[in-house]
Amino acid sequence: MRDDFAPRAGEQTLSCEVTPLAALANFAFRFEAGYVFHVPQAQYSDSDGDWMVLTSIHADGHPLEDMSPIDRVPRQRAVTAGSRFDIRGLYFLGAGHSRLRRT
Repeated sequence: MRDDFAPRAGEQTLSCEVTPLAALANFAFRFEAGYVFHVPQAQYSDSDGDWMVLTSIHADGHPLEDMSPIDRVPRQRAVTAGSRFDIRGLYFLGAGHSRLRRT
């Protein structure tokens, strides 16, 4: 599945920055963490469709428990922030330490 996201010959490289969101306890006392993808609007036209986002979450010390959720993000869900789109995602954390890795 990860190969579907690999660059192909002749494709334009797109710019994207990722800001991790710190873990916080929610009202159910479960820990949530997340990320914000910052994508320049200039890379997209009004006719471009949705984004497919692949996120890898790695539990430190547990390499076999990596998660790679895929999320379809409609353009309407992206927040316009100046000259970029911000796309937020959240996930629940279990016990231990985790880190978000952009690939």
